[in-house]
Amino acid sequence: MDTIAKRLNNLTRDQLLELLDDVHPGEIPIGAVKRRSLAIQMKGQIFRIGNKFATNAFVLTRGKLRLVYVRPSYFQYRRVGLDIFGDEYSILDFDHSLGRAVAQSYSVNYVLLLAIDKKVNRGHGAYERVSPLSDCSPRKIDLRKHCFVDPRVMNKWLGLPAISSVHARKYERSDASKPSLTDEQLRSVIKALGYGSKAIEQPNLTRIYR
Repeated sequence: MDTIAKRLNNLTRDQLLELLDDVHPGEIPIGAVKRRSLAIQMKGQIFRIGNKFATNAFVLTRGKLRLVYVRPSYFQYRRVGLDIFGDEYSILDFDHSLGRAVAQSYSVNYVLLLAIDKKVNRGHGAYERVSPLSDCSPRKIDLRKHCFVDPRVMNKWLGLPAISSVHARKYERSDASKPSLTDEQLRSVIKALGYGSKAIEQPNLTRIYR
């Protein structure tokens, strides 16, 4: 068991929920069109990270909950994850909660960054593609500003494999839902969101309003 998991194992369910500011993981957008609408949806504040453009990566905070969002086409997301989550996360993969191709097909500008076990993350790769026909079709305008987890994405977040007999290959976009989660599942969710010993220095975060 790694040091992050050991630390989370010592927390009660109430303490785990406090880290999430009592927000159910199913209510956390994994994709968003605009930063401002995301802040309103989550009732949180958004911050630029150091000298990085907020159009590439930013942090959203609400109470003790801290979320990192990146542009799907931004390729330095692992560096962003290590800067904010801490070096102890170097043993894990950093990846988009909503696959890059899927996000772009929905005209999603920002996706939630997760830290996932390498083997599990790579096992989900085949389910995060869009068909060639979809790639060639005109990009549609989607009026919904946020994406939430479907069963396959929740499995990825929980560190579980994608099972072809259970999960469709196409992302099932839906509204926020609140599936029941065990304490161990909550620990997996919080670990993937970057709960670590390192806190980014406040001077490196600059609050922005749009």
